Formats: sequence, C-alpha cells, structure tokens
Amino acid sequence: SYTSGTLVTTGGGSTGITLTTGGLCCGGPGAMTDAAAKGSALGQDNKFYDVFGQDMTTGNPMGGAINPIGSANGNFTMSLNNLSAGTYTLTMLVGRGNNYGAGNTSSFSLDGAGISNISASLDDYSTGSGATLNGATVTGNTHTGDWMLITYTFDVAADGTRLDIQSQGGTGNINALALTSVPEPATASLGLLGLGVLLMRRRRA
Repeated sequence: SYTSGTLVTTGGGSTGITLTTGGLCCGGPGAMTDAAAKGSALGQDNKFYDVFGQDMTTGNPMGGAINPIGSANGNFTMSLNNLSAGTYTLTMLVGRGNNYGAGNTSSFSLDGAGISNISASLDDYSTGSGATLNGATVTGNTHTGDWMLITYTFDVAADGTRLDIQSQGGTGNINALALTSVPEPATASLGLLGLGVLLMRRRRA
C-alpha cells in the first residue's frame, strides 16, 4: 500500500487530496494502452485521450496501473483522502493489457462514511469484457486487453472525508482516475449574476 503526496488539479493547483493505493503496482505488460482500448463495444476509440488527455502509460515506468494481486481473495480498497464537502464525479478506466487471470471477473464500487447518493454509469467497454451495471456496481472481464470505462457521481457530507474505491475478484487493474468537483447551481448562478453586473457597469462607464 502506498499513499501519495497531495494531488494537484489539471491547472497545477493543490487540492489537499491524497491517494492510498491499497494494492500492488503492475508492470508495463499489465497496463492498458491506447492501442488495446480501440475495441470499443459502443464504436468509440481513443478512450485515454478523450477522457484523460494522455496515454496512461506516460510518466510512470511501472505502467501506471494498480491491481489486487496478492491481497486476500483478490479484493482491495483504493482511497481518496481528505475530500471537501460537495458533489463529485469520478471517472475510472479499469482493465488489463496482458493475459493474467483470464476468465475471471472484477467488480468495482464506491463507499465510505459520509459518502451518499452514489450512482454509476457504464460509459464504454471492450467487446470481450461482458460488462454489466447493477445499481452502482460495475462487473466485467478485465484481462487480455478487455476494459471498462466507469463514471460515478456522489455527494460528500463534510470536509476531510475519505472515499473508498472497492475492487472485488479477478485481476482487474485500475489504470486511471479523473476526479471532478461539480459546482453547486447556486454558485454557478452567482457567477453569472456577477458577470451581468460587471457588464452593466462597463456599459454605464
């Protein structure tokens, strides 16, 4: 298990959030690549670039994947620590680039104290994954180039909350995560109002 330093936003700003892997790092052969993710069951391609903006093997000599190999019953928990109160989406790409544990299925879900209103969508998946969505749990084969792209939406009740990402069974790697804070409608409305006032002042000037 490894806990990261403080994560930053895409713009480089500090978030105060850290990541605890709770699993083992996978070498390059186990990580998904852009080429492996071309076999979309929904006719989509370029999942790494479209969703995450880069090839997920970039910047990590070990391949950039975490898997549950070596943990009891193939189950493990990855955590995002110190979330602030609010609503979030979490997009996750899971899958394997090599033939380890073929025939096994993996399921993924979220939980945690202070986490509520969890929903999930199965955005895309490989034709061989047999991916299914049951409530907020996504299950499928994640081996030999098979993969699933999942987006969760959830609420955090208070600052300092920990979100647990659960993986059960099989040997499905978690290759990439993208966490986004969803602005509250009232905040967005105030932003628009402020812009309107600014425009009015400029016109009067």
